[in-house]
Amino acid sequence: MKNNKPLNIKNLLNDLEIKYKKIDIYIEAFTHSSYANEHSVNSNKKEKHYERLEILGDAIVDKIVTEYFFKRYPEYTEAKINDIRKIIVQKDTMIKASEELNLINYTRLGNGVDRKTGLDRIKSNIFESFIGAIYIDQDSEKECFKIIKNTLIKYYEQNELDENVIDYKTQIQEILQSNESKYKRKNNAIFYRLVESSDTNDYFKVELIYGNVVYGVGEGKTKKRAEQDAAKHAIEKYVKPNLKL
Repeated sequence: MKNNKPLNIKNLLNDLEIKYKKIDIYIEAFTHSSYANEHSVNSNKKEKHYERLEILGDAIVDKIVTEYFFKRYPEYTEAKINDIRKIIVQKDTMIKASEELNLINYTRLGNGVDRKTGLDRIKSNIFESFIGAIYIDQDSEKECFKIIKNTLIKYYEQNELDENVIDYKTQIQEILQSNESKYKRKNNAIFYRLVESSDTNDYFKVELIYGNVVYGVGEGKTKKRAEQDAAKHAIEKYVKPNLKL
C-alpha cells in the first residue's frame, strides 16, 4: 500500500465480475482488527473486522480444493488428495493469491500495523475473509469456486507451487542434526514453545528453540501450522544464510 487510504472495494468486485448484493459484508472482510479497534474508540461505534469471515473462508477454501481434486482426478487416492490440499491450503499460497488480486490495497488497516514487515499474515487472512464474504453475499459457492480455481488451484496445476517444500519441521530437524554431527556439537533438542494463542483457539504463535536460542517464530490457525511456519522462518532467516550454526 502506498498510503493509508484503501481503494474502493466496488472496483475490485466489478473487475472480478461479482454482482454484489450487500457491500457491507465486503467492507467487513477488508477491515483489520487494528482499524476496527481504533475507529470504535474514536466514534463510539463498534466496527466489525474480518476474523469471523476468515474462519468461514478457510473452511470454504478447504472444501472447494478437496472437492475439486476429488472430482477432477478420480484416479487420485485419498492420500494424494490430502497431500495436494496441504500444499495448496497454506499461508504462502494464500499470500500469492492475495497479491495477484492486490487485496491489501483495498484493506482498512489501523495506524499500528507495520506496513513494511507485518503484512504477510494479513494478506493471507484477507484472501480467506474475502472468500467468506463472497459466500455470504452470494449464498453460493459458485463465485468462490471461480476465484479459487483461478488462483490457488491454477498455481498447483501450472506447477507454480513447490510440492517438496512443505514439511519444514522435518527439514530443519535434518539440517540441525547434520550440523551437530559435522561440528561435533552436543545433542540439543529442538522444541516449539507456545507464546501466544487466541481465546477462540484459531490463532497460535510459537517459537522454535534450539540450543536455548530462538531460531524461528511462526503463526497459524492451528498449533501445527504455527510450528511449520516457525520452522520455515528458521530455514529462511538463519540456517540457509549460515549453515555453520
